[in-house]
Amino acid sequence: MAASVLQVAHAVDFAYPILNPFWASALGVIVLRSRVLPTVFGYVALVFGAVELIGGLAALYSEPVNAIVNPLFLVMMLWNLAAALVLARRSYADGRQAVPAQVRAADV
Repeated sequence: MAASVLQVAHAVDFAYPILNPFWASALGVIVLRSRVLPTVFGYVALVFGAVELIGGLAALYSEPVNAIVNPLFLVMMLWNLAAALVLARRSYADGRQAVPAQVRAADV
């Protein structure tokens, strides 16, 4: 059982650097087309997807590059945090409530 878990973890280690850039690029296109976030978020996601693809492919063949590229994947988490903060700030500035009154009333 433990051996199969390690094999799956090893397979994910090879698939993640290749699959994650496509997710980031798709998210960038969605942000650019929907105008939910400022356009800079869409362009940053597209650039990050391209950088991640090149870095991820290089990391598959070189252990030192892998050590450099792995922390770059955390940058996308910072992008997610910044996007969430911008969305929350916009909804607060527009007077919209982030949590509907019905949900708050149910929690009380």
